[in-house]
Amino acid sequence: MLHWIDSLIIVLFLLSLVVFGWLQSRSNRSTKDYFLGGKNLPWVVAMFSIVATETSVLTFISIPGIAYRGDWLFLQLAIGYIIGRILVSIFLLPQYFNLGVTSIYEVLGQKFGPEIQKVASGVFLVTRILADGIRFLATAVIVQVVTGWSLPLAVLVIGVVTLVYSLLGGIRAIVWIDSFQFVLYLFGGLITILYILANTDGTVGETFSTLTEGNKLAFLNFTGDLFTDPYLFITAVIGGAFLSFSSHGADYMMVQRVLGTRDLSSGRKAMIGSGFFVFLQFAVFLLAG
Repeated sequence: MLHWIDSLIIVLFLLSLVVFGWLQSRSNRSTKDYFLGGKNLPWVVAMFSIVATETSVLTFISIPGIAYRGDWLFLQLAIGYIIGRILVSIFLLPQYFNLGVTSIYEVLGQKFGPEIQKVASGVFLVTRILADGIRFLATAVIVQVVTGWSLPLAVLVIGVVTLVYSLLGGIRAIVWIDSFQFVLYLFGGLITILYILANTDGTVGETFSTLTEGNKLAFLNFTGDLFTDPYLFITAVIGGAFLSFSSHGADYMMVQRVLGTRDLSSGRKAMIGSGFFVFLQFAVFLLAG
């Protein structure tokens, strides 16, 4: 069980999220403020929010496990992510900003009619509920293990807190909280690495020499079967590019954060920059593994 001080920190953190959402709600005067942050979101904040949004507890668990059982070849996928986001910035973001839409699904409505817009929005909601339901449950399980709360209580607390600050504060509250949590867990990963190195036999140099000799730090693979090797460089990069182009070019949760930035230039910085920070994040998680 947690010490009472740890429990107090968790409770205060959750309450601070709700209070922050309430404070942000006072500046929401219009639909533009609520859904686009008044078109005044700093691109750095939007960038961090994108990375935090595509990261879940499954990322924390799975990626270190990949390195523990193998090597760093998974990192090649992140190279494709960067390429995919560059393509989104070149081909899709100009259309979104020029049309001045509040939601990317308005583009479909303008081009193909309201029925197509409703279908696309409905498909997004259904698939998002199914996918995030799994992530939500995984998060609740971790909270249950750490705090000793029951699983229903963990689900209830996480769900209510997230719902309240999101509904109150709108996109502005969401991106700022996302950004704070991104910085928090990234530094947590770095602290974990330092802790592991400090408690490993031998010097840091000896540790990395051992990892290198065991081929544990290899992250480029140019040999293998094009159709069966998931971590062949060309397949990993192309697959990552296609995945990122679709998710960050047509997913409401990703694009909405970019639409809240001041202009196309800021949106492009947020989109492309998120790819590089995902690369950094994956490297930290892999090194921890």
